[in-house]
Amino acid sequence: MSNHFIGHSASNDLTEALNDAIAKAKSALTTDYVRWKLDFVNGEAGGFVIAEDLYVGIHAEGPNKNDFVGPAYFEMIDIDEKPFVIKLVGEDQIRVARRILAGEEKERIHIQGTIIPSTASYNPGWSYHLDPTSIDFFAFAVEVCDAASTYVEENLADIGGAFLPGNHWCPWSSELKSELTFTELAERTETIG
Repeated sequence: MSNHFIGHSASNDLTEALNDAIAKAKSALTTDYVRWKLDFVNGEAGGFVIAEDLYVGIHAEGPNKNDFVGPAYFEMIDIDEKPFVIKLVGEDQIRVARRILAGEEKERIHIQGTIIPSTASYNPGWSYHLDPTSIDFFAFAVEVCDAASTYVEENLADIGGAFLPGNHWCPWSSELKSELTFTELAERTETIG
């Protein structure tokens, strides 16, 4: 795929043409974030001749997987093998998650965090989600916070007391499966929602 994109403005507006090129890059690269540089501006203005069409060309790239561009969304599973989506917002969180998926982190590979007993648009099919600011990764944890995802769903009204004190959840069998693009996330939400 070419990373060169051309934007157009029929009213000779440079900002409009540049925004058009950037929008095309975001769509083609399936990301909300692109790095770009201007390759050319093509049009004429000045004197008695005013061009009605202005074209700009840019070279654009999506984010490198190791760059911090938050938030980031990851699919995890546990013993029930039912997809559960977590949202990471911290640079360190995202970096560790990407290292886990790359096989570079082999110890702290399980997911833990604080349960929020409400739906989240990015985690369809569940009545709860993890507070993005509370998510961390662990190697070993105490048994009191271990529970399968479907068991948590079925007993959501009981969390916070003897069952998952403080709403802290640390499924021992949890593992990251993949990082989701915004397109994949939207498709999942439409399919389930």
